[in-house]
Amino acid sequence: RGVHRVLAYMVLLMASAHWWPFALLLAPAVACAATGCALGSSSYVDADDGKSALALIAALVTTLLGIVFVWALRQSWMLAHPYDYYTWGVYMFPPAAVSVAFVFSRLAAAAVFKATSPATRALPAAALLGANSASAA
Repeated sequence: RGVHRVLAYMVLLMASAHWWPFALLLAPAVACAATGCALGSSSYVDADDGKSALALIAALVTTLLGIVFVWALRQSWMLAHPYDYYTWGVYMFPPAAVSVAFVFSRLAAAAVFKATSPATRALPAAALLGANSASAA
């Protein structure tokens, strides 16, 4: 399963390098994969459908932000090198956009799972109860 995941990632990156709109078409798949990785590597066993949907929405938004970030870099590079359109430089941006989008969306999904976990929400109340019981004694 791990080998399949790595091979699929490499094939998708190579495909996106040859046709740049493919990076945009991969955005939902990148967000789903990042949300799944965030859920699989987290210790949040109580992640229900609502939390997973919220994490997926955050991952979709940050996937698009990652692609926009790399495309802004691409635009500045293309303006600085107007005659290098068919060189290696152009082909590095779509795989970079997919990779950066995955990292951004993975971080966003993990942040949503952490922010909505009961342990994170209960921590301040437990700390306050502990402080009140220690001062009363």
